[in-house]
Amino acid sequence: MPNMDTAFERIVLPVLSGGMMIVEEYGRQALAQFMEEISMVQSGIPYEKLGIAERRHAQLPRAYQVLAAKPSQVLFDTQRLTDASLPDNTVAVLTLSGVMRMDGGPSTPGILAMEQDFRDAYNNPKIKAIVLDINSGGGMVSAGWTLANVVSEKNKPVVAYSRYAGSAAYLAAAGADEIIAAPGSQTGGIGAFIPINLAEIQALKDSVKFIYAAQSTGKNLAERAILNDNNYGPMQAEADQTAAAFIAYVQKMRPVKGSELIIAETFSGPMFDPATAKRRGLTDMTGTFTQALNRAALLGSRQN
Repeated sequence: MPNMDTAFERIVLPVLSGGMMIVEEYGRQALAQFMEEISMVQSGIPYEKLGIAERRHAQLPRAYQVLAAKPSQVLFDTQRLTDASLPDNTVAVLTLSGVMRMDGGPSTPGILAMEQDFRDAYNNPKIKAIVLDINSGGGMVSAGWTLANVVSEKNKPVVAYSRYAGSAAYLAAAGADEIIAAPGSQTGGIGAFIPINLAEIQALKDSVKFIYAAQSTGKNLAERAILNDNNYGPMQAEADQTAAAFIAYVQKMRPVKGSELIIAETFSGPMFDPATAKRRGLTDMTGTFTQALNRAALLGSRQN
């Protein structure tokens, strides 16, 4: 018989899903894309035709040399940010795309890999600044905090570029020196929620019995409250605590602006267009990717 922890992780956690920092619409679209790809494979389309390898390759680290005398950038085809042969005044570009998970998947390298990329860039003196290029609506709470923590530990300038930075992805961006929103982008989504599949909860109640050790009265308390007593209070408290920590971090890192009512609305979870995001203090300016590179290079040159 499997031990209690293994059974809980295998059966219950996929149902309760855990806390999420994700824009709901973005999550539905990601799920729809995943289901579409499964249908394509089932219909006989070769796996390699799905473009998964190309998406993964597009998220590998890149390095640019930004030359002050020229508006154009020179891209160095490198995936090794530890490379001591990189030219001076290099700007590393780390791409955050897709649903944020700690471990990598078929089309994403995962946040643990990105954390190491940041540390490699921090430790390479040839790299003067970093651009975090974001196209994500968030994901796991732990993934958001992992990336936010490594950004906050920066020893050189970090510029976040928001093509779409929602929820956990915005949490990661909040600690950057500057946040630049792409024209037409959406930024924000500050908040948290915990999705619960009620049909599967009922199925678990009907078919599974968990026996906890007498000493384990606090283990999986929120989940047990739902399964045993239909009590959502502890789970609600977890969601509230997660959102409160998110809001407090943004307040610490960003000059959030507006009346008390406007600030409350900003922290209630909506996404904002570039002009509104800047007006409310969630971003610093609207600009192109090239402008983000140039801005990172300028901040890097000022630090040295």
